[in-house]
Amino acid sequence: MQQQSPAFGSVAVSFLLIDDQGEIWGNAAIQLKQSFGSASSEDDLSNYLVKNLGFVAVNGYGRSCQIRIRPSVVTHQALDSLIYWLADHKFDRILTSYFDTDWRIELHGAADIVAQRLLQLMSSEQLIRPGDFVSEKIQLESLPNSEVFASLLRNWPLLSGNLHQDGIRNVLHQLTRGRYFLVRQDRSSNQVVFQDIGSGFAILDNDWLSSARGMPVEQQKDGAYGSWIARRYRHVLQQPEIVAEKVDAIVSTTKYGRYRVRYNRLILPAGAPDGSKWLLCSSILDERIDLRLQPTREAAKVG
Repeated sequence: MQQQSPAFGSVAVSFLLIDDQGEIWGNAAIQLKQSFGSASSEDDLSNYLVKNLGFVAVNGYGRSCQIRIRPSVVTHQALDSLIYWLADHKFDRILTSYFDTDWRIELHGAADIVAQRLLQLMSSEQLIRPGDFVSEKIQLESLPNSEVFASLLRNWPLLSGNLHQDGIRNVLHQLTRGRYFLVRQDRSSNQVVFQDIGSGFAILDNDWLSSARGMPVEQQKDGAYGSWIARRYRHVLQQPEIVAEKVDAIVSTTKYGRYRVRYNRLILPAGAPDGSKWLLCSSILDERIDLRLQPTREAAKVG
């Protein structure tokens, strides 16, 4: 049974949401139903938005209010809006419900103390963001019917011993229509590094795409996402086998804020004659994938 967030009273006088862009939804109960078309209760759906999309939910009870927030995913825009909103409203007590693996409660009497506490929690948890990056391993035969995946698997016996060759880029581009990442392990630093990136991705940040070659995988605009990807790559390098997965990730972007991206990916490990280790990766977007926390069930397995 799903655990509900704690309530501060029996009936809320007012209810609002602050989204990941810092916009305040003043009549949140009605807007939630219209925007998301959900049959779930107001509390279930608002908890889902707080846990997964970095929203802040606020219930007002006269001279008291309850804030629901997840410090590991809430955006600075949402927090700034909350702080300004609290400054314009006088409360005798503020109950803050923090979500980590469960709800934790703190009670304060001043808005500035609440703001300081939230900033402290954000700085310690933002680079972890549990639950934002979810993957599920699948069988190769369960991959979508894609010529990109089929061509890589068909040609892998010839490709696997030649990923280190200078001329491999043109071959990979033709086989995958530009949808590939070529990654190598730097033996001196134990980092995984982008050796090459194809041009066939619908990517959120073209500036990053043009500068990523030669950079450690961790060094992305969303450092938490980069660290998660790098950990997965290292695991495949340590236990080399062809891996097929579904991925459901919520990535922080400069342009769109928190952005959900869903894709199938194929990771192919190989070695070179000099002992260096390589990975060839490809992915195909698939909006049918849904591994997120739902209002009526708990989280899928975190990869």
